[in-house]
Order: sequence, then structure tokens, then C-alpha cells
Amino acid sequence: MQDVARSAQEALHSDQGRAPFFGALGLRFRAVFAAAVEKEVALRRPFLWTPVAAGAGALLYFSADHEPSLAFALALFAAFAIGAYRARETPRFFAPLLVLACVSGGFFSACWRAARVDAPTLPRMGIGFLTGFVEEVDLRRAGARFVLRVASAEGLPGDSAPARVRLTTRGEPNFKAGDFIALKARLLPPAHASLPGGYDFARDAFFLGLGAVGSALGRVEVMPPPDPAPLSLRFFAAVDHARNALAFRVYNELQGDAGAIAAAMVTGKRDFLSENAKDLIRRAGIFHVVTISGVQMSLVAGIFFVGLRQLFACSRTLALNYPIKKWAAALAIFAAILYDLGTGSRVGAERALVMTLVMLVAVLFNRPALSMRNLAWAAFFVLAFEPEALLGASFQLSFAAVAALIAVFEARGESRAAMRDAPRITRADGSAMRVFARFWRGVSAGPGAALFATFCATSATASFMANDFHELSPYVLIGNPLTLAIIEFFAARCSARRCIRSGSTHSCGAILGSASTSLLTSRS
Repeated sequence: MQDVARSAQEALHSDQGRAPFFGALGLRFRAVFAAAVEKEVALRRPFLWTPVAAGAGALLYFSADHEPSLAFALALFAAFAIGAYRARETPRFFAPLLVLACVSGGFFSACWRAARVDAPTLPRMGIGFLTGFVEEVDLRRAGARFVLRVASAEGLPGDSAPARVRLTTRGEPNFKAGDFIALKARLLPPAHASLPGGYDFARDAFFLGLGAVGSALGRVEVMPPPDPAPLSLRFFAAVDHARNALAFRVYNELQGDAGAIAAAMVTGKRDFLSENAKDLIRRAGIFHVVTISGVQMSLVAGIFFVGLRQLFACSRTLALNYPIKKWAAALAIFAAILYDLGTGSRVGAERALVMTLVMLVAVLFNRPALSMRNLAWAAFFVLAFEPEALLGASFQLSFAAVAALIAVFEARGESRAAMRDAPRITRADGSAMRVFARFWRGVSAGPGAALFATFCATSATASFMANDFHELSPYVLIGNPLTLAIIEFFAARCSARRCIRSGSTHSCGAILGSASTSLLTSRS
């Protein structure tokens, strides 16, 4: 008993000795946290959490047990938005009301999107005769896959026919996008997730307006349409036809997987890639290179902006009397939008497009464009028009990787500025400090910067890769920096040759800087 009492008394004294230590530690943590929050508020960074709140609202919709009321979602969003506007002078009430407005806005966006795309779905397998307009065609090495806007359907089960179906054909198609065709097809309802929490094709098919998938049986007959096709269908059909013509020409010129990669990088059509090539590119972590995303969008917008500005500068009258920089930015905006439409406008391309447009619009109004804020606006845009993309791998990987890259480069800029102002480390300083300074210099510039940025982006996307594809790609740390270094080398070489021929060192630096920034800060 005496031993027990003695041990209890010793434990009491030890707790009393630790209490001041933990209390001081808690006070210090509180002070550091308050200083960090004050700095974030001063820099207006709490805005970056508003798209997170909107995404949470969209997730609330997708986790609902039944379809919510669209009118209730709109009323809720309007109430919180009006309340936040009226309380904008009172931060104590404005912040929570703004967060609730963003959450209810994401919820309403998902409800509205579901109401817009609601269409009949095939209840079970069936074979029927279909007629309709071909919306798009994806050519393959053998056969093709196409989307049909159904005009009439006979022999299918269910009360109403699907509005759009996706079909495959084994032979070379005798039709193109925009044609009116008739065919016999075997159709299936879109497949649901095979595992709990797995990829749900039926959900994606619903938001794409696809009521069934299947294959064409027999010959596809091209026939005159009973009514003219809508203008929007004709426009996008013409775009798809041009994409296919360009992709097919590039693939035929180069042949094999090399031609398939070139066609994918130019047009976004990846159907020519073999399964082995897809697996190899995915394992190397460079699938974003063959996907229309930040690399291509930044280069296209940069080429138009710099090229048009140089072209306008050739005229002394224009250069001295008119804002040619703003003219070039305005034309580059139209070029970027057309490029996005011409390459299919996927989620990664839309993210890159919005970020590029914000930067170009900032040029028009003589305002700075902050990269992380641009990413937030891109997230708002996607969540407003395609909230279902939040559950897809493209959205998760693209935004997570770009957020990590921007954060790393912002921190690198701040640390390099601080190191310039700090006294130099001499031999009198500790060895650990010298080692850390040497390490940080290595990851802040040169090849180490690309490797470190790739490591951060890979870490940011690792959980999404494991959840969506049930695998991790350790080779990305080798494949991604090497690939981007090779692309940047050839881009810089071509730009340098062009600048040497034109005798303009200023434009050379601008192009090289644009190429470096776009390549290192783009990922899908």
C-alpha cells in the first residue's frame, strides 16, 4: 500500500510539473494560429475556401437518399445569399452566412444540373431500330465509337426511348458527325458501380444524357434527315469532323503509338492509343501530357498573345498610339475559347481555360492575377455548370496537383525573398544549418525544383489515385520531370531560334518564361 501511495504521489507531482509546460505550449500554438489567421485575412485568402464550401454543398446533393426539391434548394440559396449581402459590413455574421450561401449554392447547382439533363434510361437489354443524328465520332485503330441523338426508336423495352445513346461499330464508319443515320443496335442500360464506392458509369452517363450504350448490328445507312439539325448540333459536329480529320492525318503520317500520342496531344483524341501504350503512360505518370490541359492551353494562349503583340508592334502607328497589349490579350481570349471548344472541352481543359482567361482579363484591366485565386475561380466555374465532375478523377487529380504546384511555387518565391534579405550562412554557423540551406537551394532552382514540385504534386494526388484507380505510380517522380524537361528543351530551342532570326531578345525571354511557367505549373 505504501508503494502504491508513493507512486501516486510521484505521478501527481510529475503532472503538476508538466502542466505549466503544456499550458505554455498551448498558448504558443494559439498565438501562432491567431497570427496565421490574421495574415490570411489580411491577404484575403479566406476566399479560397468558398469553392470548398460549394463543393461540400454538391456532395450533400450526391449523398441524399432521394431527389431534393429544386425550388427548396433555390430558396435556401437565395436566402443565405441575400443575408450575406446585407451583413457584409458585419464580419461576425458575414463570414458564416457567406459559407452557408456557398454550401447552398453548390447544392442548388447540383439540383439544377440534374433537372437539366434528366432523360429516359433504358430499363433492360434490348435490340431495336434507331434513327438519329450523329453528334460525335471517336475513330479507333479498328472501328469507331459514336454518340447518336435518337430521333426514333422501335422495338426497345420501356415506355420511352433514350434521348442519346453511345454505340460502337467494328468496321470503318461510312458516316461522320452531323449525318442522319438508321441502324439496328443492341443496347444495354449504363452499368452501375461493381463495388461500393467504385466508379459509377451510370451516374456519369446520366449527366451526359446517355440513356443506353451498345453496339451497331449490321450496316449503318446514311439517309436524308426528315428535319434540319439544330444549329448547335451542326456546329459541334463540324468541330468533331475537323478534329477527326486532323487526328487521322497525324496518325497516318507517324503511325503506331508515336502517331497516336501526337494525335492525342494535338486534338485530344486518345482512341488511337494501344492498351499497352496507355498502361505505360499511366505508370510513368505523364498521362497529363497526352490530355488537353494546362500545357496545351497555356502554350496556345501564350503563342497568340505574344505573336499578335509582336505583329501589332510592327506598325509604329499602332504601337505608339493604341494599347496593342490589350488587343493581343482580347484576341488571345477568343483563341483560347475556340481551342477549348475544338478539343472537346474536358474538365482539365476547362480548368486551364478559366485560369488562362482570368489572367488575360487581368491584362485588359491592368490588374494582377493571383494563381491560387484563379484556381478558385476555375473550381467555381466547374461546380456551377458541371458539379458531377467533383466525383470524377479528372477534377480531383487536376485541381489537387495544380493547387500543390501553385502552393509550392508561392512558398518558394517567399522563401527565396527571405533568403536574399537574410545574412549569408558562413562556416561559423552550424553544420545542420548549412546542410539545410544547401538542400533548399537545390529544390528552389534548377532540376531540383522540377523534381520537388513533381514530388509535391504526386503526394497531393496519391490518395485520389489510390481511391480512383487502386494503384500508385512511383515512376512519376522520374517520368514527369524528364518528360517536361525534354518538352521544355525543344520548346525553348525553337523559341530561341525564332527570336535570334527576328533579333528580339525581349520576346525570346517572354516566350521562354511563358513556356517554363506553363509546363511546370500544368497537370491534369
